[in-house]
Amino acid sequence: MTRYRLAWFLSVILVAGVLTPTVVALPKEKVDKETKNARKGLNKNLKLISAMGAQLEKLNEALIQTSYKDEAKRKSLEEQIEAQRIAALELLPKITAANSDKAALALMNFAISVHDQVLYERSSEALGELTDEEAIDLLVGAVEGPHGERKKKFKWKGAGEEWQARALAATALESSSAEAVIPAFLLVLEKETNPHLFNRAIDAVSSKEDPRVIEALITCLGRVEKAGGWEYYEIRDALTRLTGEDFYTQEKWDAWWKTKKNAWSFESKGEAKEAERDTGTRVREVTGDASKADEVPTFFGSQIESNRVVFILDCSGSMIMTDMPQETTLTEEEFKAKNPDEPEYKKLKRIERAKAASIAAVKALQPTQQFNLIAYSSNIQGWKPAVVPATDANKAEAVAWLEGRTEGGGTRTLFALQKAFEDPNVDTIYLLTDGAPQGSNIKLGNPGEEARLFAKQAVDEILDWVRIANRFRGVRIYTFGMDGPGVWHKKWTQPRPLTLPTEPEWLQILTNFMRQLASMNNGEYKSI
Repeated sequence: MTRYRLAWFLSVILVAGVLTPTVVALPKEKVDKETKNARKGLNKNLKLISAMGAQLEKLNEALIQTSYKDEAKRKSLEEQIEAQRIAALELLPKITAANSDKAALALMNFAISVHDQVLYERSSEALGELTDEEAIDLLVGAVEGPHGERKKKFKWKGAGEEWQARALAATALESSSAEAVIPAFLLVLEKETNPHLFNRAIDAVSSKEDPRVIEALITCLGRVEKAGGWEYYEIRDALTRLTGEDFYTQEKWDAWWKTKKNAWSFESKGEAKEAERDTGTRVREVTGDASKADEVPTFFGSQIESNRVVFILDCSGSMIMTDMPQETTLTEEEFKAKNPDEPEYKKLKRIERAKAASIAAVKALQPTQQFNLIAYSSNIQGWKPAVVPATDANKAEAVAWLEGRTEGGGTRTLFALQKAFEDPNVDTIYLLTDGAPQGSNIKLGNPGEEARLFAKQAVDEILDWVRIANRFRGVRIYTFGMDGPGVWHKKWTQPRPLTLPTEPEWLQILTNFMRQLASMNNGEYKSI
């Protein structure tokens, strides 16, 4: 039996007769004519596709900066982008056909450097299609990083940072059945300190039906169960997908696994279900103290599961407005006539509601959590340069800082998000705003259609920036929108500013933006 046929036969045996797609390393002596030709043309194709990627970036930037009013120019740019993208997509199979460690490095470098989302996704997929032994060995070495015996085989000198290349390699090896893949992922689970890579390994092994994976995940759960955070929930989710069971603690998982381990079969696992993510129950189960189950921080009703969170609060001028409570018996005109500075109505001001919810969340944070605060309007104000532990002293200082925030100015959402991403430790963002966002250029325009077009342009710019900035980090973004028209009280004798329109079309821009931002970053949107 040839080496290739033996590898194929073993891959089928390993999955117990279940025919699932696998990627098996090809022996390096099995190089056909097509592969040889692809390797000869590799350098030429790399130069071509890199130039196309750079040109696409320029075209996309030009499109973002082009007003929606200039329909002809936008259409021309969109057509150029599509043509350039198609040409690049046609080159990718030629690079993949080279099927070598050099091709692997080239695809990794291109995926990290290219801004176009379609090309990024396709080049990442192409990396997972490589089957050459040396290519697989290089990818395994990248996953292992400094922790494994292959560390000398992977020295990253390409675009971006080494951990990003390692994350790409982890994604590429998800479907690989090469023998060294699972040990490489288990090594990351045991020794990796980069949280992005650690979480990436959890996600990758959640599809690996191997008893070693179950044991490693149970051990990992014990390391993080007291602190909680996304790592805890991701590990439990992975265990649930692999076993169909769900327990809150390592102790209970260990007890269950001892009774199942010797006769375990993935074919007879329980019906897979979604792991229960109630933080209060986790606290009670881990500590054994039922009274602690209520000590769960929330923000407008959403549980704060992250251990490294930043709250971004809109303090623009429109936050002076109030919103009529649903339970009020007053008419809109009667409500407008009320004094917004009286305690009963002052608490309904958007800025006061935002501050009250933030203060309550900060006070409830656990010692294992780290946090930061950013307030923004026309200027960006960070409470701290980076997340800090939720000690009593830090929480008291944060509360005092929040109490001092006032409304006024514009809505520079892009700069606020960029400020949050400056901290490499942040893994979750809670963004609260009540207005259509502004991008790098302040463009309010005239009320009506022109202002809406400028706002749509800002939305495009922000979503594009976040998509690239968050490509490897996986920061979760939860959005909270005060997306009603708001109430402008009669006490404010000046007319309602034209920059605070009430048209449904304008308000929908904010809602759509917040929904998109949350959905593309594994978060949720909530109208408040």
